Amino acid sequence: EQRLGNHAAATERQEQALRRSPDAVEPLIALARSQLELGRPEQAEQRVLEVLERNPNSVVALNLLGDIDAASGAFDKAIGRYSEAIRFHPASPVAYRSLARLQLGRGDAAAALDTLRQGVTATEGDGHLLVQLALMYQRLGQTDAAIAAYEELVERYPAAYLPVNNLAMLLVQRHDGRKDLDRALEVMQPFKDLDVPQLLDTLGWVHLQRGEVGLAERYLSRAVALGPEIGEIHYHLGLVLFELGRLDEARGHLERAMSAEESFDGRADAARIL
Repeated sequence: EQRLGNHAAATERQEQALRRSPDAVEPLIALARSQLELGRPEQAEQRVLEVLERNPNSVVALNLLGDIDAASGAFDKAIGRYSEAIRFHPASPVAYRSLARLQLGRGDAAAALDTLRQGVTATEGDGHLLVQLALMYQRLGQTDAAIAAYEELVERYPAAYLPVNNLAMLLVQRHDGRKDLDRALEVMQPFKDLDVPQLLDTLGWVHLQRGEVGLAERYLSRAVALGPEIGEIHYHLGLVLFELGRLDEARGHLERAMSAEESFDGRADAARIL
């Protein structure tokens, strides 16, 4: 029930579990999470404090207290909770993620970046933290650092879509000679037969940057068929068709791109070509 977002029903089941096993920690933590989601931070805090009475150094409980404080607007107190969790459990990734999220939400990207770096080192490269670190580098425009982080992720998790896709797009963005474009194509090749529109879009975009317009059209046409609602793919295909001189088709896709609700980097370029 909790995973489905049915927190009212979840609290009933959690209370039943606690009546059967009053000393069980897991139902207490789960109950506190549901109460927090239901807008009852005081009750959630009381439940978490019960856990801490039994296990004063519980990383889950300390982190959840930080979440409760953050939800209540007590940001400095939340930072203290997360920092305490990190101090007691430096190899656990959960508090680093929470602390970095709070720091970023308060506009302190530099502090969030430091927290993620610290977490990646302390956890010996936790995958989730490494993804967050790579995304943070992207947000801050530190392309080389983001590429290095994604390269590490691709090496460790070669079947994961997000790192491969983001790495290829960043290599195209940096485009430091043919080497970057060759590497972008290399990392995308294992995914060329998958029916995932975002991956096919990236593969088509890589081929376009390499001057392989025919291959770009092939993959982008597949991507549009699979994800007709995605404006950026229409923009990429429209650009390819424009390059091929198929102007009426290009116009149709560029107009679809401009009518899409989501923003994308090429919107101004799509308008210019139209």
